[in-house]
Amino acid sequence: MFTPKIYESWRNKQFEKYAKLLEEIGKKRLEEILSGKVLDIGIGNAYFEEFLKKEGIKAEIIGIDNSPEMIKGVKNAIMGSGDDLPFDDEYFDCVICLDTIHLLEKEEFKRVLKKGGFALISIFFNRQNFDERKKMLKKKLSSLSIINEFIVEGDENEIFVICKKQS
Repeated sequence: MFTPKIYESWRNKQFEKYAKLLEEIGKKRLEEILSGKVLDIGIGNAYFEEFLKKEGIKAEIIGIDNSPEMIKGVKNAIMGSGDDLPFDDEYFDCVICLDTIHLLEKEEFKRVLKKGGFALISIFFNRQNFDERKKMLKKKLSSLSIINEFIVEGDENEIFVICKKQS
């Protein structure tokens, strides 16, 4: 489990990764994906939200994380598990799950995502586990339509996928 101190050491790397995500899909498209009610599963210290604010991207985000230390002081974050989401079916217009999908055993994120809603999902990988991670990601995203998929390389390599839940 990450502690806030360990996670803090990755802050700049996370911001670099988010900048590459923004460059890949563009500000207008990211704003479209993040419109409406958004759930961030594994919000941690809310670095993604901090990055969005810095870039002038507004989003109505509720975060969930199972670490009270991580979400301490994070606005609009609740304690909970991504495998047991305390939200109604089809409540969110978008679900974000960055660097967390591999920890989820269930597919609750699909249940709380509205029909026609977007999911922005990522998983980190290295040369040795790329095929395994990509296969895991595709399996977890089955039944969603993949709109865009790309790799961000850096200190931490990441596969990003933007999906849509069919109406």
